[in-house]
Amino acid sequence: PDQVYNMSNFLECCTIRKLILRPEEAEVRVEDICSCNQIVQKREYAQLGNVNRLKSCICCVGVSSDLGHFNPGYGCNRSKVNEVVEEMQDRMIRRGNMGQIRKQELLLQQMGELLRQVNALQGATAAYYPPSPAMMKRAFPGEKVPREGSGAWKITSVEEKSYNITDYCQNCAKCCCTLGCAGWGTDMLDLEKDSLYLVEKDNFDNSRIKMPYAQLESVDYTRESCCFYRVNFA
Repeated sequence: PDQVYNMSNFLECCTIRKLILRPEEAEVRVEDICSCNQIVQKREYAQLGNVNRLKSCICCVGVSSDLGHFNPGYGCNRSKVNEVVEEMQDRMIRRGNMGQIRKQELLLQQMGELLRQVNALQGATAAYYPPSPAMMKRAFPGEKVPREGSGAWKITSVEEKSYNITDYCQNCAKCCCTLGCAGWGTDMLDLEKDSLYLVEKDNFDNSRIKMPYAQLESVDYTRESCCFYRVNFA
């Protein structure tokens, strides 16, 4: 079903922004009341690239995607931003999974045809497949050949890790500007099997944002001054 979100920023009194999440695509409508202009953008979920939550200033958050940047309300509506980010990422994952399933079905058909050809070739030439280690050594002299049953091709899973990425300077500023109401917050980065999670906790926020590794375009770091470093991923 379609979901409609009012992403208007109250500081832009003449502009109305609406985000419509349809089953196959996302649509953004920007209407300028003063000039009576309307801009409509549409993107299929497979073309969105990535959807992130951006944080600026002390408490301002927004949604960033290929459709643009949105700061609903007065820019501090964390609950709506988290809901929109999670909903868009969930739809992107579902559409991506359906596409992967279609590709896998096609790949299985191609593998089935290839297997029939291999069986026919094996029957005609009396060849063995897969070849034994002794046959591989004769065919590839000097190359390292894994022993049979050695587990050389075993796939290992990554180790789950968690990092404390709290920005103490920003935390102090937020605590002072809110007269202590926000409290001392913590930011954690949880690296799990298929996705990473950004966990933010304080008196105003308790969110856990999911970001699948497949949607990360790049991961790097920057040095902002003599000794300040920042990790960037998008």
